[in-house]
Amino acid sequence: MKAYKYHPTTKEFTGEVDCQIDPRASNRLKKEVYLIPGGASTNKPPLVKENEVAILEDSKWKIKKNFRKDTYYDKATKKEKRITTID
Repeated sequence: MKAYKYHPTTKEFTGEVDCQIDPRASNRLKKEVYLIPGGASTNKPPLVKENEVAILEDSKWKIKKNFRKDTYYDKATKKEKRITTID
């Protein structure tokens, strides 16, 4: 079984992990029970396009705009400006 990790602050998808079976709970319940790591969800995130990111909100994945890799320039000051947040 796979779980999908997310960043603790931004809640953005960071990768997947294979879950291990919990032997005690599986024995007790007579079925396979998996250990889900903290900071992970069993809900599969959606595929995202360029400048998008999957964010976990209320146990559901949502797609948001992501321009954090881009550099912009302030028209008034002509200074470089980096975006540091997800829209």
